[in-house]
Amino acid sequence: MFDDYIQVVSTSGQLFSTSGEGWTPPEEGILKINVDAVTQLPLQQAVVGIVMRDHDGSVFLSAALTVRGAESILHAELLAILHGLKVARDVSLTHNTVESDCLLAVNKVLKGVNSFSKWSYVTRDIFFTMKLFENCILIHTKCGSNRLADVVYKTRCLSDDHTVWWHCLTPDVCNYDVISQ
Repeated sequence: MFDDYIQVVSTSGQLFSTSGEGWTPPEEGILKINVDAVTQLPLQQAVVGIVMRDHDGSVFLSAALTVRGAESILHAELLAILHGLKVARDVSLTHNTVESDCLLAVNKVLKGVNSFSKWSYVTRDIFFTMKLFENCILIHTKCGSNRLADVVYKTRCLSDDHTVWWHCLTPDVCNYDVISQ
């Protein structure tokens, strides 16, 4: 089962890759899903930001979700990856690349499902959700490449809403990554 796991997570043949400072577009026909999270530890919740963009940098979807039960920053980042995948599944995507700026979370997923790990249930859910796609790659990116997902979750930090915006970013947010290219 572990060999299947590495194949699904790393169809590019790498365990992880770190992209450059700015956002880089995916290949045509693939949507890039940037995810990020912030924790509100006293409340044991996370706010997750998700931005899906195509090869032109056009926003397909952006979302902000409040997730209960986040006990640490790592847990919140793992939940961000999982919820990014679930949103992709819900909108029937088949080919995608998921980027997270949390190297520890990406490596935890890429190392496989460890039944002794505190967050093994989340990594297991990520694994099985990734198997639902024809092509799905999880990679680490530097913080500068993930700033739109960061901005999206900040719009909902104090809200219990689960909000999705189709073909746009959150209201009053400019797509700086595309403008600066």
